[in-house]
Amino acid sequence: RWKLQVLDLRKVHGNFWRTWSGAVVDACSPGVMKERQTVKASPDTGPTLPLKVLVNLRFQQRPLNAFLSFLFHWVDARKGLIQLCCKKLQMCSLPVCTIEKILERLDLDLIQQLDMQCFWRLSTLATFATYWGQMSNLRKLFFSHVYVSAYASKEERDQLMDDIISQFAKMDSLRRLYLDGVFLLEGCLCQ
Repeated sequence: RWKLQVLDLRKVHGNFWRTWSGAVVDACSPGVMKERQTVKASPDTGPTLPLKVLVNLRFQQRPLNAFLSFLFHWVDARKGLIQLCCKKLQMCSLPVCTIEKILERLDLDLIQQLDMQCFWRLSTLATFATYWGQMSNLRKLFFSHVYVSAYASKEERDQLMDDIISQFAKMDSLRRLYLDGVFLLEGCLCQ
């Protein structure tokens, strides 16, 4: 018997869910979700490989839209059975705690393109940069609008920059770096 191994949702039409399921809202509503039951595998079926779900993710809304909310609920309910794979990830103006929750659900080794369009303090960027070091296949990185707090001492700024630069050293696959409104790398770009 054939078993689904990969579900590729990267290049679906924007109206895909409405066309396929009747309505996004209906398909993702709490009432429908409660009616659906997950079928448990029988003990004699043996080990199963996780289902790979390929998606390109773009987050620009708070709260998450119905599809993303459903997707994350579905993945969380099937921990160990679903591997959420994202090659292109774009985030715009999200709080760091939301970004961290999203990244914890993804296989960071598979991310190849990361686009961060957020207004961040240098300290926030340093916190987030620790995830970059885990993205071993990251080829393209774009981030914008990082500012340094007027209250940060020179020592604090230097330490934060060291934290950020140390993550760049782990990104062997990085080929393109795009910066917009980021002036904090002056004097340390060669590093």
